[in-house]
Amino acid sequence: MKTAKTYLIIIMTAILFMACSNFEEGPHFSFRKPEARITGTWELQKILLNDMMCDSLYQKEADFQFIYNKNYTFEIKLKNDAQNSELLYNGHWSFNPDNNNLNYTLLNDSTISYNYRVTRLTNKEMWLVVDQEFKMRKATSIEKRYLKSN
Repeated sequence: MKTAKTYLIIIMTAILFMACSNFEEGPHFSFRKPEARITGTWELQKILLNDMMCDSLYQKEADFQFIYNKNYTFEIKLKNDAQNSELLYNGHWSFNPDNNNLNYTLLNDSTISYNYRVTRLTNKEMWLVVDQEFKMRKATSIEKRYLKSN
């Protein structure tokens, strides 16, 4: 009887952790907070338009690096062939209280804000969906998939 209770407690705990995921595509459990996972340099891997690869959109942003810092600031840099990079934009980033929307504000020429729904955030992958109302994917869904480069 004692082992049955132990197994039941283990199963219930596992179900609780699985149900606590902030992101549609995972991870379903992580010891690191989203703020810690996003910190670092990210490079675009692919762009999906309505779940189909979109090379034309990808080519426009393929050379950008997104650097998210621990102090909630970020930089967008343009990579070049000489392993150097040129600063294009900087600003501040934040998560909403549920940690499922990434908000960032550019501070260069004018204050411009962007909101993305985060569908996946691991230590090495980040998937961001552009949709204004933050509902399930619409007919014109654009998903940007990034890989961490450091």
